[in-house]
Amino acid sequence: MTTLKPQTLSLQAARELAQAGAVRQAVALGQRGGWALMIRVGMVERPLGLKRGGPRLFQSLDTLAETLRELGLAEFHVQTAGFEPGRLLPRRRARLPEFTA
Repeated sequence: MTTLKPQTLSLQAARELAQAGAVRQAVALGQRGGWALMIRVGMVERPLGLKRGGPRLFQSLDTLAETLRELGLAEFHVQTAGFEPGRLLPRRRARLPEFTA
């Protein structure tokens, strides 16, 4: 079985669509360790993407909401079914210095 990666929207493209009033809905879609932002334009739904490719994942709904505010979108829906608490980048922890009390 082949898995297709959905085409993503750049932040700039999402901003332009929002300013044009073309965005019908924004959805925070629960993922393992965070949230994907799905943007619906017409009948097509695409994830907000990263500059280097792939969907952008947010560790918190606060950060996702701030991004939506920057895009000019004031409302979004939340789907928690696929959400699993945890870290997005478990390897990143190894690079952080350790602190002792």
